[in-house]
Amino acid sequence: NVTLYFIATTSDEEFVRTFQYRRLRKGDGKNYPQKEDQVTINYIGIFPETQEQFDSSYDRGQTLDFIIGVGQVIPCLDEMISRMSLGERGVIICPAHLGYGKEGVKGKIPPNSDLEFEVEVLRFRGLQHNAMEL
Repeated sequence: NVTLYFIATTSDEEFVRTFQYRRLRKGDGKNYPQKEDQVTINYIGIFPETQEQFDSSYDRGQTLDFIIGVGQVIPCLDEMISRMSLGERGVIICPAHLGYGKEGVKGKIPPNSDLEFEVEVLRFRGLQHNAMEL
């Protein structure tokens, strides 16, 4: 069982994006979602400081489907999921400025909260891919 720890950093004009990732299971290593692909994931969201769960697609019995790279999810997930191959499972630590920032989510996520997500890439499809799934 291979565990990989790394910090990925990309720069843009507004700020430096930094997050941490720990691979729990390798994906196929060949197929990666591209910008504007529709991606389907399962995830669990927790607050890293307390280990309290705030959301889970498993608990709802419903996967999350979104278009990658167009702002439908928080920036940290957009960035990291595009680097995960089909079937990969890992833990993403998102600093507050790449999550919900100063605003948070009323009644659910306090302002300036770091977040941790365990994510599994189940499938994706788009202009550059036919339907790819486990």
